[in-house]
Amino acid sequence: KQKKLRTKQCINEWHKLASYASTKGIKYLTWEPMSISREYGETIYRCKQIHKMLNYGSSLPFKLCLDVDHGDIESKNPKDTNPYAWLNELVNDSSELHLKQSNKNKSGHWPFTKEFNNTGKILPNKILKIIKSSNHQTYKLFLELSFKERQPIDKNIIKTIKESINYWKLFLKD
Repeated sequence: KQKKLRTKQCINEWHKLASYASTKGIKYLTWEPMSISREYGETIYRCKQIHKMLNYGSSLPFKLCLDVDHGDIESKNPKDTNPYAWLNELVNDSSELHLKQSNKNKSGHWPFTKEFNNTGKILPNKILKIIKSSNHQTYKLFLELSFKERQPIDKNIIKTIKESINYWKLFLKD
């Protein structure tokens, strides 16, 4: 009961934000489904529910910022931890995608380096094929990488980010 009340309050606040944003010329707002229920959108089904509630009666459309590493790992539905299932089902409702290398345990905000790409499950061609089949003229891709504040990781961050960018450039040529 408390969750439903808080969800309704959140939706109302997001609608207020949309009303304000529309007065400033903003065309749409984005929200990011997360991996735990207290942060909303932890499963594909729940994401669709929240997204529908956000868009119903809003003065601006809401779009999704999808993330290749999100999804409730305790879900009984294997689609909920499959980045390609999320993208296939929701690409037309989204405007952007957070990218990081990940594995089956969803334990990454890993860079796209040779080391992590060897064991990772995020394949640029597969991601881009889904996006290209969508109704989008433009679609934003963001690297969302995380690094421990330890050596030698810290001193190699710039090199690692460059390697990740160069890796994605190979697939973004056309």
